[in-house]
Amino acid sequence: MRDQIKALQESTNAAESLRDAWKGITKDLLTEVDRIRGIMASNSQDGLSALQARFAIATAQARAGDQEAAKLLTGYSSQLLSSAADQAGSRSELLALQSQVADSLQNTAVILGAPPPTLSALPDINQQPNAKLEGLVQSLTDKIANLEGRLSDIQSNTRRTADVIDGGVVITEAA
Repeated sequence: MRDQIKALQESTNAAESLRDAWKGITKDLLTEVDRIRGIMASNSQDGLSALQARFAIATAQARAGDQEAAKLLTGYSSQLLSSAADQAGSRSELLALQSQVADSLQNTAVILGAPPPTLSALPDINQQPNAKLEGLVQSLTDKIANLEGRLSDIQSNTRRTADVIDGGVVITEAA
C-alpha cells in the first residue's frame, strides 16, 4: 500500500513538473507571438486597430479576473497611445482616445477593487469665471428663446389650420 501511495505521489509530481515545463514553454511561445504581432502591427496600416483590439481583449480578460492580462494593460495602453500620437488625424482625436483609455483603465481598476474616483478632484468652475464660456451660454440662451418664438408661431398656425379644417372655414387672401 505504501508503495502505491509513493508511486502515486511520484506520478503526481512528475505530472506537475511536466505541466510546469509546458507552461513555461507555452509562455515563451506566446511572448514571441506577441512580439511578432507587435512588429506586424507597427509595420501595417492597421497597427492602431490591432493595438486597440489587443487593449480591449486584455481589458475584458482583466475584468474577468485574469491577473496576467491586468498586468499587461499598462504596457498595451502605452503602445496604443504612442501609436495613436503618431497616427492621429487631429489633436482632438488623440485627446478623445487618451480619455477613453484612461476611463477604461480607471473602470477596470474599480471593477478589480480600487475605490471609485471622487468629484473633489475636479476643478471648481466657480473659482475662475470664463467670459468666453459665459458668452457661449448667453448665445445659446438667445437661440433657444428665438426657437421658442418660432415654435409658438408654428403652433398658432397649426391651430388656425385645424380650426379651418374642422369648421369648414375658408380663408382667402385679399388681393
